[in-house]
Amino acid sequence: MNCLATRPAIRTPNPDMENHIVMWMEKFGRQIQATRDMSDCELLFVGDSITEHWSLDEYGLRVWEKYYADRKAVNVGSGGDCTENILWRLENGIFEQIAPELVVLMAGTNNTGRRMDSPEEICAGVKAIVECIHFRSPASHILLHAIFPRGLDASDPLRKNNEQANVLIKAVAQSYSFVEFIDINTVFLGENSVLPETIMPDLLHPNEAGYGLWAAAIEDRVQAYLK
Repeated sequence: MNCLATRPAIRTPNPDMENHIVMWMEKFGRQIQATRDMSDCELLFVGDSITEHWSLDEYGLRVWEKYYADRKAVNVGSGGDCTENILWRLENGIFEQIAPELVVLMAGTNNTGRRMDSPEEICAGVKAIVECIHFRSPASHILLHAIFPRGLDASDPLRKNNEQANVLIKAVAQSYSFVEFIDINTVFLGENSVLPETIMPDLLHPNEAGYGLWAAAIEDRVQAYLK
């Protein structure tokens, strides 16, 4: 499949944000430096803003410090990234200095939100990321997440698109011995699959409570891989 989601690419200009590409590249530079500063990294988080916000005080920082401050963990999430942007960053230096035991990966929701890529295209993009990680760091295990729920309820077309992509992503994950697929989406949802604003105020990004649910839901798997 020849689609945008599988072609490594830097971020496209955002007409509503001056110096958007410069800011994105500067952030990428800080991420490269973080991997150099922690060359013995054991735990790497890869993704978009949902991952990046672990490190921001107004979102998940306190949860991050509780669960990961005493571990050799690095966060290379970057807000707004589609799969091709994540792929570009991974192919251009993220793994130059590190070979983590575990990579926690979630990607694809921006492919839905920005272009409404098909589930097949999103899955292809995630597959390309998985294969890139394995090529760059063959000993790493990958904890591959289902794309988190978004939108108020199950009728939201963006959520539907992600859910269809998740079915395909799960099937792809099962073909790799170094990948474990994990779907924790129900921990965020209330009755009738409604996404509470007390967990994700904008119906997309977790707040501190949401990050607490996320960390608790994967802790046993993180412990198992890091031993």
